[in-house]
Amino acid sequence: MKLYNLLIAAAACVAASESRSILRSRDAEPGKGRDALKFPASTLTPSSQKYWYEEIEKQGTSPFLEGGEDFKIYRNVQDYGASGNGSDATAAIQAAIDDGGRCGGGNCGGYTGRQAIVYIPGGTYLISDTIRLHVGTELRGDPLNMPVLKAESALDPLVRGFDPELVPTTTFMISIRNIIFDSTSVDPKSSMRLLDWAVSQTSTLINCVFNMPDSSEHVGVAQEGEPDTSNEGGGSPIIVSDLTFHGGRVGLLLNAQQCTLKGIRFVGCATGLEVKSVFAATFHGLEFDTCGTGVNMTKEDSVKGGVSFVDCSSTNSDVAIDAMFTGHGAGSAIIDNFANDEDKVTFQAGDIRLTGDVESYVMGNQYVDNSNDPFVNNFVSSEINITRPRALVERNGKYLVKAQPTYDQYNVSSFASVKDAGAKGDGRTDDTAAINKALQDNADCKITFFPHGVYIVTDTIVVPPGSRIVGEFMSMISGSGPNFGDIDHPRPVVQVGQKGDIGLSEMTDMLITIAEILPGAILLEVNMAGANPGDVSFHTTHLFIGGIAGSEVNQKCGTSPVDCKAGFMHMHLTNTSQAYIENMWAWTADHSLDGAGASGFIGTGRGILIEAIKGSWLMGVSPEHTDLYGTNIANAENVYNSFSQFETAYWQPWEPHPWTPNAAYHDPDFSNCDGDDNPQCRMGWPLRVSGSKGFMLYGTGFWAFFNTWDGSNYTGNCPGKYCQLNAVEVTNRTEGSYLFNINTKQIQNLVWGPGTDGSAQVLAEQAHNPGSWPAAGGILAAYLGFSD
Repeated sequence: MKLYNLLIAAAACVAASESRSILRSRDAEPGKGRDALKFPASTLTPSSQKYWYEEIEKQGTSPFLEGGEDFKIYRNVQDYGASGNGSDATAAIQAAIDDGGRCGGGNCGGYTGRQAIVYIPGGTYLISDTIRLHVGTELRGDPLNMPVLKAESALDPLVRGFDPELVPTTTFMISIRNIIFDSTSVDPKSSMRLLDWAVSQTSTLINCVFNMPDSSEHVGVAQEGEPDTSNEGGGSPIIVSDLTFHGGRVGLLLNAQQCTLKGIRFVGCATGLEVKSVFAATFHGLEFDTCGTGVNMTKEDSVKGGVSFVDCSSTNSDVAIDAMFTGHGAGSAIIDNFANDEDKVTFQAGDIRLTGDVESYVMGNQYVDNSNDPFVNNFVSSEINITRPRALVERNGKYLVKAQPTYDQYNVSSFASVKDAGAKGDGRTDDTAAINKALQDNADCKITFFPHGVYIVTDTIVVPPGSRIVGEFMSMISGSGPNFGDIDHPRPVVQVGQKGDIGLSEMTDMLITIAEILPGAILLEVNMAGANPGDVSFHTTHLFIGGIAGSEVNQKCGTSPVDCKAGFMHMHLTNTSQAYIENMWAWTADHSLDGAGASGFIGTGRGILIEAIKGSWLMGVSPEHTDLYGTNIANAENVYNSFSQFETAYWQPWEPHPWTPNAAYHDPDFSNCDGDDNPQCRMGWPLRVSGSKGFMLYGTGFWAFFNTWDGSNYTGNCPGKYCQLNAVEVTNRTEGSYLFNINTKQIQNLVWGPGTDGSAQVLAEQAHNPGSWPAAGGILAAYLGFSD
């Protein structure tokens, strides 16, 4: 770069740093704007210009694929013959998806070896045959001028958003965003689905529109897979967010293990949301406008456990929620703030009929205090009082929500690639210094872009206030080396802010992992709080230990659960932090996605530790397969959790072995198991809450599948009725907290905590709260013993 250009760039960053009040202001009220930042006016992009991602230099590579330095991560469908002028683009789009030897089932480079972003510029693209996606595919439209995929005829589906060479529960890493699906030219009487979305964790469906004829038989999104085959069902997704449906028989057909649905609008649908089958779900911020029925969950066993409705609304619709009354746990429902027309039905089930606005309501088994007999069924249908912590809500009283930033209002000059700053992303070079320097240089000045690749770091990456980080379909930061190896002095791979920092930090489309066995590695530590709630956020950012190419963890962990302490913790939200997190899978691998060696028994000590007091929002966050606990709420305050999914480690050792409980990290010591030789007691807690205030939990999926798992048999092998003894532990000093829709699979005790005499005891058990997982689960609609 010439000296003149360097001086111009430096001057721009200095000017930006002197304008922090501008940079940290909001485009709109908290949670409403696309992006919480404003750059100096000279760098703003008028909406008539191009989307930055289309223009930025494409530097992404696939480091562990043979010839991966030349593999095309980005492919524009117009380079394959699509015109966007309304002519048939089917072959061109499919060619862009398949190019580079890509195929289904992860058989051509694993899940991560041949990942591809298939970019669709604005325009109309006629589709005459089903578009077929593979794992590791992202369909991305231009958010400034969203492209239209227009069905020529009654395709079923228009887009197959799952990989049929896998089962839905292992169809990871598929993404669709910024696209309009359109069937308005197709015969309304014909049956068709615009999108079949039978996927699981790390998949992303955001910012899409589904247009269908009014009074038609069309379905917008169906989570079905291939009916009557092993690929039937909708998988195990974490979240679907920020969609709009117009017309059709059904907007979204829900058929999955669990899911958070957030910020979805249904307009003119005969039925907005139809629940075909779900064990547990949370519906946050759904809007129904002029629909016949907002939510239909009347089919027997459609809701096997419970669902929660949070901050939802209905306008000019006949019935907002049409449910089934069971008289027991299955089909439980929680309503917390549902706005509706005064004369319209908000909720009906059997003889129950609620109209107009509903502040809060529970139908299901409810325990109001710790004096309840845990061995009885306490079914209720009643209004309840819910007090929300002020730190968690906006001015309108609703919980804070924030859409994933797209940065589409900024031109390409607002972005700086870490590769231009000297990082290689080749899975071999130490990129620590280059990344840290780039983040310091870009703070309050540029959005830091990580082209697709694997960035090895041997010391902590420190994210300063004023940082915006965006990856390219899960760009990886991978910890390596002895700095992360000391179990007595754990160190974060990525650290967002120093203790006490106040500022703005956003991270999207990233994956943080480790390259080897590192018992002192904390993948992500957050210390920073925002000047405004939501200023510190993470969207579509995942945390992996093992399971992917470039990590030696799978190969080097043995076949005994005590042989391998691979990582210390997935994520730590410290007591000075404040963070909004949406769509995060904190996964300790039970198998390899990329065929990188046999599946060893990988030991990760801890899942997610939350000590924050200023506000934490977890919107679709799922820790899995950690040893001591999944989520630990310790001396925290003001925590919103839409839905917490946790799978107990399949290879559970005799806890706490091989870990030594560390009081500094609030580890459980399993003293509740003293004198008990039941190995099912010494298994990782899905959830612990201790000494905390204002913990608002709206659903769980705590699934225990195995005892003495051998690393290959996924059919289940627990002796007797249960696989685990305890699900949730709550201590005496917790207050102002509400636990809704506790769903479990094969866990004997749903809640363990202090009774009326203060001694720890069983407070609710599965046997008297059956439901959720068929014939093997429990569902407790509301536990209010710690709400005062």
